[in-house]
Formats: sequence, structure tokens, C-alpha cells
Amino acid sequence: MEDRMENKPIRLFLVTGFLGSGKTSFLQYTLTQIKDTRVGVIVNEFGRIGIDGKVLKSGDLKLVEINDGSIFCSCLKSGFVRTLAAFLEQPIDLLFVEASGMADPSNMRQLLDYLNATLARKPEVSRRYDYRGSVCILDAKRFMAYYDMFPAIESQIRQSEFIVLNKMDEVDAGTAGRHLKWLGEIRPDAAVIPAEYGEVPVRFFMDKVMAHPEAAPTTNSPETRPFSCIADMSGIYTVERIRELCTKLADSTLRVKGFFRTKDGYGRADCVCDYISVEPLEKSTAVHPDDLKLVIISKEDNGIEENVKELLQKAAE
Repeated sequence: MEDRMENKPIRLFLVTGFLGSGKTSFLQYTLTQIKDTRVGVIVNEFGRIGIDGKVLKSGDLKLVEINDGSIFCSCLKSGFVRTLAAFLEQPIDLLFVEASGMADPSNMRQLLDYLNATLARKPEVSRRYDYRGSVCILDAKRFMAYYDMFPAIESQIRQSEFIVLNKMDEVDAGTAGRHLKWLGEIRPDAAVIPAEYGEVPVRFFMDKVMAHPEAAPTTNSPETRPFSCIADMSGIYTVERIRELCTKLADSTLRVKGFFRTKDGYGRADCVCDYISVEPLEKSTAVHPDDLKLVIISKEDNGIEENVKELLQKAAE
């Protein structure tokens, strides 16, 4: 068992997709299908605190969060490479990397080449990664609206071998057909799978995805990163008032997500632009007081932080 762990390569999958496309739902569903596999997950978020990692973490899953930027940007890529190196010494067989919604993964190969060059000077680390490629999750209803605005979306698609056209329940057959045709033209070598709620059988991609797109410079840089801020949610709120708050923020934000306290327990906000999802959490869901935050992401600093503070004061019980 020890020899197998030390010598067998770790299969590595990158999971990309714009803000709110369903990456975490895809990973949640995937993890339920491979319960007998030793798995690690790296979750990257633009906000200074992580939300998705708290949703994914369970049981013996080995999970590391890298927040406050993109793992492909110069600001975080060295930390990402160190985290990849550390996972090589963990008893896992499979590693998923959930990139942030604004991530441009074009330099993934370059980062892995740098990692291998570094490991060549460390003979005590014998394991390596078998990079299987990138799975891109797209929101069928919204991704085309942002395609021309955010270059990272095109890079995510072009760097992927397997594309999940998610949230198909939110579009009609004509729109779905146009999206599938367009994706077939822009990325003809990739498999494109329609899905709802991120539910894709692992047999569709686990042994079929093979990395082959050309490496290229990433567009992620400190200059292109979106503005983000964090709102303290330690007060008492109602689901209805937080839903109203998120609706008012829809025109000025790209993403609002996080946890808040209610009289009866806790709630979760998970919003993308005009898509508003604010629901109570099940009683059994464990939420630590430090988790009571909202992460707000917008394209630029347009006074959103002060606006959020004012709205929260009005929303508090």
C-alpha cells in the first residue's frame, strides 16, 4: 500500500467556469460517485474568505482553500504550486482544483512544468501528477451575456477538453441548440455535455478527458482582477430581507454569496447578477460564527462596500 501511494501518479483535474456556473455543485455530485477513492480538493476563490470549501468539506476529504485572487495570477501562483507539491505527499489518488470564476487557466501547463522542474531537485518526492485536463462548467442561461466582457471565459472554454453546459432547465430548446452549435464551432475537439444542477456521471469524463490544448499566457493579473469586499453577517436577518438586499445589488455586482444568521438557524446566499438564490440552511448544517460573511464581487469599485453596509443596516432584525 505504501509503495502504491508513493509511486502511482495522482490524477489531476482542473474545474473552471464563470461565477455561479455550478462548479461546486458539479464537484459535490462527482464526489458522491467516488466515495471509495482517496480525493483531495483545492478551492480557489477571488474573495478574501472561502465559501465553496465550506460547502464541499466533509468526512475524510483533504481540502485546501486558496483565496483572494486567481491561482494563475502572479499574486497567487507560487502558493498554488507549493500547495500542489504538498498534495504529492498526501495519501490521495485524485486531485480536483476548482478555479475561481474569473480564472484564466491558459498557463496551467507552465505551472506544472515549473512544479516538475522544482521536484527534480527533490528526489525524496517520487510522485508526480497525471494531468487529465480541464472540465469547464458553463451557465447555459447567462454565459454568452458575459463572454465578450470577460476574456477569461473564452480562455476557460478553449483550454477545456470537456465542457458541461449546465442549468439546461433554465433555457428553451432553441437557445440550448444554438449554444451547443456555437461551442462545437469554437471548441470542436472538446466533448460538450448538457446537464442540470451540475450532475454529470463520472464515467462521462473521468477516463476520457485528456489534456492537449496549447499553453498560453494567462490574462489574470493584479490589474485585471475584479473588486471584492466582505460584509460581516453576525447580526440577525430574515431570508426575505437578504433576498431583497441581493435583488437591489444585482445591477451593480457579479456575485454575492455567503452565510447569515436567522432567528431559526442559518441561511445561505448564492447569487449571480440577476439570478437570486437565498434560502434557509438545513438544521443539520454546521456553520461556524467565523463563516457568517457575505462575499461581494463586482467588476470595479463603484462604492459597493458602503452601499452594502447601508443595506445591511436596514435589513437587520
